[in-house]
Amino acid sequence: MRKSLKFLTTWIGCVVALEVLVLALALLFLGIGRRVVLSRNWREAQGTVLAVDRKNHLSVTVGYPVGAKMIEQTFQGSYRRVGDLVQVYYCPDDPSLSDMENPSASLRHEVGLLLLTGVMLGTFLGVAIWLYAVSEAHTWPWFSFRPTPRLAILVISLGVLIGIASSLVSDRAGARLWIAHGLVISGTILLCTRVLNLAPEISWSEFVKSRISGIGMLLVVIGQIVWWR
Repeated sequence: MRKSLKFLTTWIGCVVALEVLVLALALLFLGIGRRVVLSRNWREAQGTVLAVDRKNHLSVTVGYPVGAKMIEQTFQGSYRRVGDLVQVYYCPDDPSLSDMENPSASLRHEVGLLLLTGVMLGTFLGVAIWLYAVSEAHTWPWFSFRPTPRLAILVISLGVLIGIASSLVSDRAGARLWIAHGLVISGTILLCTRVLNLAPEISWSEFVKSRISGIGMLLVVIGQIVWWR
C-alpha cells in the first residue's frame, strides 16, 4: 500500500510538472497566448488563396479584406490550391492575428493535445523515476546513471509517436504524409522490438551493429526525407 501511494505521488508530481512545462513552452514558442486573444474576439472574412508552398509544411498564403485594406497571412497545414476561397477568422484589434479554423474550437483542440502530451510525458517520466529508484537506489549519486540503448530508444519512440500524432492533427492527411509517417513508425517498431529482445545492459556498439537496428534507422531516415522533400 505504501509503495502504491509513493508511486501515485511520484506520478502526479511528474504529470503536473510536465503539464506546466508543456503549457509554458507552448505559450513561449507556439503562440498559444495569441490564439487565446483571437478566441475571445474575432470577425470573419472570405479570403482567397494567393500562393501555395508544399515544401513549407503545406503552407498557403491567403489574402482577405479588412475594411479597405487587404491583409495577407501565411497558414500551415492546408491542402488548398491557388484561387480557392477560404473562411478567415481575424482579430478586429489586430487583423494580422488570424486563423483558417474557428478560433474557439481550434484552441480547445490544441490545449487538449498539449494536456495529453503532458500526461504521456509525465507518466513515462514517473514510471522511469520509480523503476530507477527501486532498482538503482544504491548507486547514489544519480548523475552516475548512464542511459542504456533500451531506455534511450523507448524515450525517443515516445517522442516520435507524440510528434506524429501532432503532425497528423495539424497538417491533415495526405498521401505523402501517410507514407512518411508509415516509414518512421515501421522503423521505430523495429528499433523497439530489437532493443526489447536484447539484454538491458547491452552496449551501444552491439545494438548499432544489429541488422534489424540498421534497417529500423534506415526506415526512419527515409521517412524523414520523404516528408521534407
